[in-house]
Amino acid sequence: MDYLLDRYIYSFLPFTITDEWKQSINFLGISIVRIADWFCKTQDIWEFYSSHTNFLCAEILYPLLAFVVFIHGRYVYTWLGIYICQFVFGIALALDFSPTLNICWNAQGLLTFFGSRIPLSTVFGANQVFLYIAYVFVQRMYLPLWAQATATGLCLILLKLPYLIIGTKYLWWTWKSGGNVDPVYRIPWIVLFFDAFFAQSFVYILQIARSVMLYETYDWKKFFREFCCAFSAGVLSFWLSLAVLSALSAVSQLCQISIGITVCLLFSLFAIAVYIVDRRNPTLDAHSGNAYWFDELSLAACVHFIFIIILSLVVSPSNIVSVGLHQPLGTFETKDRHLNGSHSSYFDFHCLPGGKMENYEYGLEWYAVCGTPFHNRTEYSIVLSAYCLLASIILYQAAAASGKTPHVYQLVYGSTLGGKKTK
Repeated sequence: MDYLLDRYIYSFLPFTITDEWKQSINFLGISIVRIADWFCKTQDIWEFYSSHTNFLCAEILYPLLAFVVFIHGRYVYTWLGIYICQFVFGIALALDFSPTLNICWNAQGLLTFFGSRIPLSTVFGANQVFLYIAYVFVQRMYLPLWAQATATGLCLILLKLPYLIIGTKYLWWTWKSGGNVDPVYRIPWIVLFFDAFFAQSFVYILQIARSVMLYETYDWKKFFREFCCAFSAGVLSFWLSLAVLSALSAVSQLCQISIGITVCLLFSLFAIAVYIVDRRNPTLDAHSGNAYWFDELSLAACVHFIFIIILSLVVSPSNIVSVGLHQPLGTFETKDRHLNGSHSSYFDFHCLPGGKMENYEYGLEWYAVCGTPFHNRTEYSIVLSAYCLLASIILYQAAAASGKTPHVYQLVYGSTLGGKKTK
């Protein structure tokens, strides 16, 4: 840094800078570089392609799908609120704010943000796609607010679960060893609950904020209020979900009840409640049908499911090498078994010299893990393909067999405002 500034900056200035000022400027420049390096890192694309090709495809596909979803354009401020929440989540994860959520280590992507913790496809990609699609599809069902929020959470899980399963097996991320892990494909229960409750709280806060601050008619001069509604939903929904998740974990431990059983019971109650309300929905538009249902959102959902199915059929996980941040070595009792490859069912160290991790430092976080072959690839592919097909049928009922996407606002001039507030 000192050489670059002396060679290309200081020598061309029409005045002389003292050594003390140079040291201050150099220190400021180094600080800026460190912050930029913490905020966003990249890696060699050819090395990324050779070691983790399927994740490279995901890094390209899901930001493109997020752009396709943005083109839909019906709820721009809602889309913005979802992005704000992902930004808040990335900051909280990078700063290790909550041990409850610090159970996942993402692989390094094309661009990786917040101290190499969040890849591009997560901070600007998959989560925006899933939540926005779930939000709009549920809007077409014309449910009351509490059922609308609950249905959005369930719809989000419906879209995201195969993504979590395939990403775990193909080392798009690794989970904390010894945590509350789903016995099927190693998905932690608390992750599913957090995603569902986050979607619920996001819808609740967004709609309540709009009912307080906005009207049914739209005035472009009130764009700041629109932004405040989206911002409050994006920020508060994360912290509310985190608080409820911590309470759920504490209650499960206190009562000695498996958190998996608790989450399954809650999801079952949510699904039954939404089904009953939808069956008794008196709104005529809720069952009018939607002839133009195959829009950008339906396209994104189809591409997402097809991508998952193709990956389950063609990718060999034993050839995957994921270098990056993982669970710190030597910090858990189960790590001795973990290091020789006998503890984990979805990764080991066979691609390293000697087939195991040797001479590592206590607390080492940056190292390589290797994918493991399928125990039964046929079963794995059939389960994912069948799930994607069934999820598509359920989503079709909301997207096409319910009603049209409601018009949230009617564009008028400020002089004609005075309509009642949104419900």
